[in-house]
Amino acid sequence: MSKRQNPSERTADQNSGTQLGAWLLGLSVAVLPLCMNLKMEDSFDLPKWTVLTLSVAAVWLLLGRQWLKEKNALTIRTSQLDLPLLGFLVVGILSSFFSLDKADSLWGFYRIYTFGWFPTFMLAVLFWSGLQILKPADTRWIIPTILTVAAAIAIYGLLQYAGREIFSRMPKGPGLRTWATLGNPIYLGAYLMMTLLVAFHSFIQKPGFLKGGLCLLLACSLFFTFSRGAWLGTGLGALWLLWQFRFSQGIGKTLRNVGLILCLSTAVLWPVIKKNVLPRWQIG
Repeated sequence: MSKRQNPSERTADQNSGTQLGAWLLGLSVAVLPLCMNLKMEDSFDLPKWTVLTLSVAAVWLLLGRQWLKEKNALTIRTSQLDLPLLGFLVVGILSSFFSLDKADSLWGFYRIYTFGWFPTFMLAVLFWSGLQILKPADTRWIIPTILTVAAAIAIYGLLQYAGREIFSRMPKGPGLRTWATLGNPIYLGAYLMMTLLVAFHSFIQKPGFLKGGLCLLLACSLFFTFSRGAWLGTGLGALWLLWQFRFSQGIGKTLRNVGLILCLSTAVLWPVIKKNVLPRWQIG
């Protein structure tokens, strides 16, 4: 005969499953940006794709186990991003269907698997999985983990721009657009844009020296990707955050702190801005 669990045992079992899923998600978010294949004739992004696929599969196994045990108590969480993400994926699958090369549009092509609808879909599933399994308390360690990894990648990008490449297989030379562990300046720009806005959100909530320094570090590394789209996205995101927090922290204090970061960033980057940016605005 099967042993019947009492409510407290069932809750403890469910909590252990969701906590394991939270740790898996946190680990995957930290490891994903760092994974790369230095054997350049093979796929640079294949380790990222492998970690993403295994993480999503593991989390969904845990979610499925939890939902089977809950039976009638199944709860699905939603967010304001669900509809925009769904619309983006629908447009993507339609464009893949009408593409001249359907296989590449759907799966991504060899060496750069991130260019494809299915990898994008898997990233959306990773986000939605986190929405189902993470609790507000989990952000206390997941966000610092994300920002710590972002700081390491930003430092690597700055070293690349200075011509001090860490890995011998990587192309090197001072003054090149940086890509760090992302393999492409556009990818690095997008990653730093997102993490910089997370750091900026934390900074304007509760300003501090370390938070301001992290924003400065990420901003400098983002600049050296020379990705105008990432620059523009960061600027718009920062303005939106300032608007959201205009009353909670006091606009004068917030603008003073933000202005200090901007002034420091400009002072640090001015030699490069004067040499590489002002003479030509056609940077890709």
